[in-house]
Amino acid sequence: MSAKLTKKELEQKICDLEQEVAASRQALDNYKRNEDRMHQTQKMEAMGTLAGGVAHDFNNILGIIIGNTELALNDLPGWDPAHALLAEIKTASLRAEAIVKRILSFSRKIEDHIVPIHLGPTIKDSMKLLAAMIPSSIEIELALAASRDTILADPIQIHQIMMNICTNAYHAMRGAGGQLTVRLRTVSMDHVQCDDPKTKHPDEYVHLSIEDTGHGIEKDVAERIFDPYFTTKDFSMGRGMGLSVVHGIIESLGGKISVKSQPGKGSKFDILFPVSDVEISENEFKKTATIKTGSERILFIDDEIALARLGKQMLGHYGYIVTMSVNPLKALDLFRQDPNQFDMVITDLTMPNMSGNELIAEMIAIRPDIPVIICSGHSDLIDSDITDQKGIKAFLAKPVRMIDLNNKIREVFDGGGGV
Repeated sequence: MSAKLTKKELEQKICDLEQEVAASRQALDNYKRNEDRMHQTQKMEAMGTLAGGVAHDFNNILGIIIGNTELALNDLPGWDPAHALLAEIKTASLRAEAIVKRILSFSRKIEDHIVPIHLGPTIKDSMKLLAAMIPSSIEIELALAASRDTILADPIQIHQIMMNICTNAYHAMRGAGGQLTVRLRTVSMDHVQCDDPKTKHPDEYVHLSIEDTGHGIEKDVAERIFDPYFTTKDFSMGRGMGLSVVHGIIESLGGKISVKSQPGKGSKFDILFPVSDVEISENEFKKTATIKTGSERILFIDDEIALARLGKQMLGHYGYIVTMSVNPLKALDLFRQDPNQFDMVITDLTMPNMSGNELIAEMIAIRPDIPVIICSGHSDLIDSDITDQKGIKAFLAKPVRMIDLNNKIREVFDGGGGV
């Protein structure tokens, strides 16, 4: 018969049991959190796949709108009242194209395109889009006076940052209104607090601050706002991924982000981007000043008949002799009949009956020196097996503008073209 437990031993037993129960509860809570995160990740992946598919279809529609608008603009004199209306359609379509690129970036259907950009004009473009969403009760002030604002980034990433932070600011002020202030300035290394003084840092940063006069954030909440899935909003207003995405983008660009906030006194986000010494070619936007034309024979393939017709019209505008096809199998038969009747092949990738990858491989096997340009809304389908093939000269993401397509063709024929 076991001896009776002393009071102290009994208390210890109870304490041990309570700790075991607490540990079990913690383990259960952790399991539930992990399960919720897994479900959320699966939802995000499904949303990404859906967004990518919708964006691809919408890209085709945009391609038809932009292409036909450009053709109409070329046929109309500048004084015609319809010319200005078509120019507005083109501007709106190009904005829609930028939105689709952000969707494709979210769904990882396109890679980030890191280039030297001027941050000020990029922010102005973002704020133009945001101004349409934000009510007039919220005043927007821009003070973009940075002496040097060149950074290495993808413009789409900057749009994501501005959209996420400014949307949160709008939500914080939407009841009573307020002021949203966006400032940009250049700061030296002396003004930047470094976590590790031994690490080499750039001499200058572009300091972007986004400040609102909303309801502010509690200290314990401010410490967690960059955590994935953390949100204080109703699920109808977001899933808590916005600021974690912002944090990830800024970190990937070598920058830093911090937030200062007090309840009732608004919030201020401070973002630092390293200044880049890479010069932005001022001739980038002047390349279209001298438009080259051609007379080469081109086989243009796209299963979307409106895009195939548009491609033929666009290229015909620059003097090319174009044969269009909406069926890759028929295009291949036509090519087999006389491979030398064409000087170039331009093809989509995602097509029924035969993929663009298979079509290109067959054509290059017949005539290894035939130059090929790929036009596709799915850049993730461009794998190394395709781009390593000798005939692939260039890739253009849909929607394709007339001038970009013509420039790429001339690059290939005149030298310097490449994927």
